[in-house]
Amino acid sequence: MYQPAKKNTCLSYPIMPKVLYLPAGAGKTTLLIKESAATGFTMVVRDERFAQHIKREAKYKGLDIPDPITYHEFIQWDYKGKSITGFLIDDVADLLKSLAGIIPIATITIRTENDFEEEIEYPDMRDIHNVFEVSNEDLQSLLNKDTKKV
Repeated sequence: MYQPAKKNTCLSYPIMPKVLYLPAGAGKTTLLIKESAATGFTMVVRDERFAQHIKREAKYKGLDIPDPITYHEFIQWDYKGKSITGFLIDDVADLLKSLAGIIPIATITIRTENDFEEEIEYPDMRDIHNVFEVSNEDLQSLLNKDTKKV
């Protein structure tokens, strides 16, 4: 089940980023808005227009989030000096497409090792849980959950 990291602490970072694997329109961006409000982490979105849309959505829901940044700002490191403590990437596939241009990306891998070099237990590769699906019941519960203002 989805659990946001503690607010503004690098040590609360998970061993590897969570991956929300849901169909289009299922509420992935809404979940990121709620996580941003709960953690203070900055959302990274495709363009300025969508960043403004995210801010309006958060305000409509009564949530206070940091200003989202665009893929371009993220790639160019145009966020330096903004006191960013963590990122929430909206649609990593689109981010990778923006990096690759017209050449398709056929396959990606995601490492499971810990950046802090703590001992970790690797999953049984016959039962991969690094990318998870959320049941419709769990998704509705997450979308209906109230998130307190930061």
